[in-house]
Amino acid sequence: IKTGSMSGFTWAPVFACFGNNNRTNSIRVPLGGERVELRAADIANNPYLGGAMVLAAGLEGVRHKIDPGPPHTENMYLKSDAELAELGVSYLPRSLGEAIDAFEADDLGREVMGDLMFRTYTEFKRAEWDNYLTHVSDWEVDRYLKLW
Repeated sequence: IKTGSMSGFTWAPVFACFGNNNRTNSIRVPLGGERVELRAADIANNPYLGGAMVLAAGLEGVRHKIDPGPPHTENMYLKSDAELAELGVSYLPRSLGEAIDAFEADDLGREVMGDLMFRTYTEFKRAEWDNYLTHVSDWEVDRYLKLW
C-alpha cells in the first residue's frame, strides 16, 4: 500500500465495507449480483496468499454465520468519521505498516499459513516497511538540499 494512495474521491476502496454498484466499497456485488469484486488488493498483493486468505475468510463467514449487515449504497467518501462509526464502517489500513499490524492482530492469517510461514511473512513485510521508511526519496533530496 503506497502511503497517500488511499485518499478521497479516487474511487479506490478505502473503507472496510461492501455494497452494490458503489465504487467506494472494498467489496462490491454489482448489478445482477452474479459476481463479487474484491477491490482492496492491489498489484503488490501475492495472488496465491491473497486468494487463500479470501477463501478462508469466506469459509469462516459461512461457518460462523457472520452477518455482514446491509450493503452500503451511498458514496462513502461523503460520510463523516462519526457517520462511518455509526454505520460500523472502518478504514482499510492506510499504509503497509498498518496492514501488517492488522494482519498480525487477526488469527485467521496464522491459521491459514501456519505459525512458521506467518512469522516469516510478517517479519519479511516488517523489514520491507522499515526499508521504505528509511529510504531517502528523490523528493526529499530535491526539497531539503535546496533548503540547507
